[in-house]
Amino acid sequence: HTRYGTVTGVQTCALPICDGVIHVMQDVGTWVLNKQTPSRQIWLSSPITGPTHYKLVDQDWVCTKDGHKMVDRLKQRFAITRVCVVADRGMISAAIIEALEARKLEYILGARERGTAVIRDVVLADEAPFVPLLIERHRGETQLFAKQVEVNGARYIVCRNEAEAKKDRADRQAIVDGLEKQLKRGDKALIGNSAYRRYLRRTTSKTGPAFEIDPGKLADEARYDGIFVLRTNARISPLQAVLRYRDLLQVEDLFRRAKAVLRTRPIFHASDAAIQIGRAHV
Repeated sequence: HTRYGTVTGVQTCALPICDGVIHVMQDVGTWVLNKQTPSRQIWLSSPITGPTHYKLVDQDWVCTKDGHKMVDRLKQRFAITRVCVVADRGMISAAIIEALEARKLEYILGARERGTAVIRDVVLADEAPFVPLLIERHRGETQLFAKQVEVNGARYIVCRNEAEAKKDRADRQAIVDGLEKQLKRGDKALIGNSAYRRYLRRTTSKTGPAFEIDPGKLADEARYDGIFVLRTNARISPLQAVLRYRDLLQVEDLFRRAKAVLRTRPIFHASDAAIQIGRAHV
């Protein structure tokens, strides 16, 4: 990524992206890299070796012909000395992290704040102060606060977005207001509503309502207002890690637009039978 190279002092080049396809222009020709969703493969077209197809095997993109790994081929061909994998929380697992570290690859991965015990009980409980970060955007500024926490050699970046925190508090308060109204009408209708059920607890009363709002659950949920956590081993600052992770929004938008566009060539028919067939195909 161009900005990643700028902040770390690594010489980089701009890569044109059109409909999710990356083109790398060199003197010998153009390299083309694109994702084939139906076949769940990545295709790489080289002006030197021709087309190559890669499939996902044990957390690695492996050539379907001779078994070489795509990252190794790209590092060798373009003299890449440093690779950083940036992925959302759906990619984080012990197996993936072990594979990345075995390949000596840097990574920035979104973490599961509620589902990971070490993050929930240790990382978020760290009392070190946050450092304010102000990110300038085209639509205004984004106020963030970040800090670094290390647990058993693992490095975590905890970040709080003030705008998102305000939205989370407002959304939770709206749920609580609706919950109080529902409790006055009766608590039987609340069982099937997961948004309400997460804030309830059973009462010990045998004559009164069976459920009531749990203040402890509300306080625990408030810990996550505007919070997201990254796990990384990259040799970059917390601010650089946050910026690189937020760039995933651009990548996701490119793939979303690539999947939404359907382009067809002109279709010409010379007979009534061909026209009927053409309608069926279209």
